[in-house]
Amino acid sequence: CNKLRRELYPSISILKEIYEEAITPCITGGGNGSSFTPSISDSCGENLTWSLNENVLTISGSGDMLDFDNPLRAPWYEQRDNIQTVIIKDGITTIGANAFIGCTNVTSFSIPESVTYIGYGAFSNCFFLEKITLPSKITSISDKMFYACRNLKELHFSGNIKSIGSYAFYLCSDLTELKIPDTVTTIYS
Repeated sequence: CNKLRRELYPSISILKEIYEEAITPCITGGGNGSSFTPSISDSCGENLTWSLNENVLTISGSGDMLDFDNPLRAPWYEQRDNIQTVIIKDGITTIGANAFIGCTNVTSFSIPESVTYIGYGAFSNCFFLEKITLPSKITSISDKMFYACRNLKELHFSGNIKSIGSYAFYLCSDLTELKIPDTVTTIYS
């Protein structure tokens, strides 16, 4: 055992030295006082990619976002507590079901006019979301779209909305006024 210890300790001290001299400066910003925030990215649709940098989730590309039958399958779900802003770039045509469910710290979404459909529960449990504007091509507010968005105060949408899904605004306690346009023919309970 003593011989084994003598052989191991030099290796451990070398690893510690490498960590302190090479890895730690990378994590802390190279010793220049800045912090390091890793960038994370992946795919979220056939022609879509996402990246998370400095608490901003950006989704780029063209076409439809995947639907996430289970919120845990959204590729950014494990990073949800770090997301404060979501920017969806022009060219994206749909926002998938349950896409941002549980992203409790999101305060703003930027959604382009190219988006024509937003899936079931897309913004559910985004507790700190206060206002959002839906693109004019959206014709329905899907089931549970804003479920438990407790701080939602302002929702702007065009007169093209034809239906409002079940529990779309359930537990939106700060949403005190909602003007429903004459175009709405169906409100599901």
